[in-house]
Order: sequence, then structure tokens, then C-alpha cells
Amino acid sequence: MKGLNELKFSWNTFAERDAMGAVLTGNDWDESSFYDSGQAEVDSLMEEISHVYPELTKEHALDFGCGLGRLSFALKPHFGRVTGVDISSRMIAQAAANPRYSEGVEFLLNESESLEKIPSESIDFLLSLIVLQHIPKKFIKGYLSEFLRVTKPGGLIVFQIPTRKIGPVKKEIYWEGRPLNWDSPSLGKFCYRAVTRFFRWIPRKIREIALRNEWLHPVLFFWKRWDGEPLMQMNTMKKTSLEKFLTRNGGAILCSKRDLAAGETIESYTFFVKKENLAR
Repeated sequence: MKGLNELKFSWNTFAERDAMGAVLTGNDWDESSFYDSGQAEVDSLMEEISHVYPELTKEHALDFGCGLGRLSFALKPHFGRVTGVDISSRMIAQAAANPRYSEGVEFLLNESESLEKIPSESIDFLLSLIVLQHIPKKFIKGYLSEFLRVTKPGGLIVFQIPTRKIGPVKKEIYWEGRPLNWDSPSLGKFCYRAVTRFFRWIPRKIREIALRNEWLHPVLFFWKRWDGEPLMQMNTMKKTSLEKFLTRNGGAILCSKRDLAAGETIESYTFFVKKENLAR
């Protein structure tokens, strides 16, 4: 479980430094707006589900990758019971200490590649948004299998995942606005600057290449952890491969829709999957 240990390290570190900013990147959140965003997102999703799958039973919901409970708390008005699971003990601790924490909501630490604490066919609704993209690719199908295992026949699974990179990745620009001769240096200073910048450029370029190539993420994890730094990776899985896997393992895809959860340069979909009543 080497990849999961690295994932756990990263998300525990994010929880210490800026938990809300790690869960929802790109904004400087205050607590009220952070949780309000989750409520608005879940309310909108439940309205959509009322049209896509109105037969959904609303007894027990599972929030996979719950983090601070942004979506877990938002699910509670819609379900009798909500369970949130996450790999980060520090995220879980903050969620459980939140004043929004109430009866009918529980948070479980899950450090395994399975959902071993969740009984089979015990969940009516399973939700996972902006989570699977941060998990090493070799574990994604295993978790999807677990989603189908723990969901009741006739239950619903809604998850989001990037499927492919479609646009150019922003190129790193080093020493922008400061070319080697920006201050008319002497020949000695120019040469010294060129050599030092070259040796500083090498690790930055390696990091840039590793970020763009998912198979190099383990190397980047090792490097950054050695330096005491977390890594938020972005992984994809082909849409056709996902669809075949889901249908082969007892899931009926009700619909899938494009979203911008992974940004404009990465194609991403939210899948609505019904657990089939399989013959015993």
C-alpha cells in the first residue's frame, strides 16, 4: 500500500496547513462559505437525482473522501444517516470537531485499499466528488468495485473522475522578466548566474515532467516527501474503460455528464450509476 501511505501523508499535511484550501483549491475560504458551497452543491445534485432516478431510497448515504465533511453535512437533510470516510486522520478529526456534527452523521478513518469498515449492500447512496482524481490510478478500479459492493441493489452511486487531458498544460516559466543579462552584469557574474540557474533548473524541470506524466508520480512523491512536502496528484482514467468496468461489475450507467471539476484542460465526467439486482 505504498501509494496509499504517500497519499495519507500528503492529505494529513494539507489538513495541517490549509484544509479548506486543499479540499477546494483556487479560493481563500472562510468556514461559512466553504460549507455553504457544499450545501448548494448537494441540494442541486439531489434535485437532479429526483429526475434521473426518483426511486432512490434515502436511508443511508456514504461520502467517500469526505475530508472536512463539506458534503457529508450537506447530505444529512436528505438522508436518515450519513457516513463519511477519508484516508486523512487529521481531516476526519476536524470534521468530527465541527459544530455541524450531529446525530446521524459519523466519520470513519479508512486507510485501506478497500472499504472494509462498510458492510456489503448497506448503502443507498454513495457520493464521491473531486476525490478519485487524487488517488493513484492503480487503486481507482478497486475503490469502484468497493462502491458497488457496499451499495444496496437498486442503490445509486454518483462519482466524478477525469477521463483525459485535452488541453496544453501551462508551461513553467522560470525567472520571468529576469533574463541572464537583465542588469547588464559583468562577464564573471553572467557566467556564475548561468551556471547556478542551470543547476536550479534541473530539479524544477524534472518536477514539471513528473507532474505531467502520471507514471512518474511515485518518483515525485518520494522526492517531495523526502523534502517534507505533500503532493496533490491529478490522475485520469479512460471513459470507455470506466464504462466497461462498471457494467461488467454490476453497475448500470443511468447517465454521465461533463463537468469542470478538474479544470478546463482536463476532460472530466460525473457518472450516475445504479447498482443492479444481480442474480445470486
